[in-house]
Amino acid sequence: GDDEVPLVGLLNVHSGNKMGAMILQEASRFSAWRERFFDIVQVATLAAVAATFRRQLLAVMDEAQNRGGGCRPRLLCGGGDGTASFALWCVFRALLLGEAALPDDYLQHLFP
Repeated sequence: GDDEVPLVGLLNVHSGNKMGAMILQEASRFSAWRERFFDIVQVATLAAVAATFRRQLLAVMDEAQNRGGGCRPRLLCGGGDGTASFALWCVFRALLLGEAALPDDYLQHLFP
């Protein structure tokens, strides 16, 4: 619905309480989540998964911008203590190493 905030998820299935695999499996049952939740290790190590993550990240960013009203996309991450910084690394890598550079003002809107 209109109250949903666009998001992508990065989960480390091998750290924390190791519930990431179960969450990814459950998310895969729903079309709304299937394409938005990723195994973070695959995003970091497999070029095809990284490219898919980048496309979804850009789609989420566009959805947020199109909603207006200061809506910003969300990053959901789950795993152990290091997963949050690992997830941010994956996001910035996707934004900065993609096929086309994003304008600085676009990034400033997302990260004020």
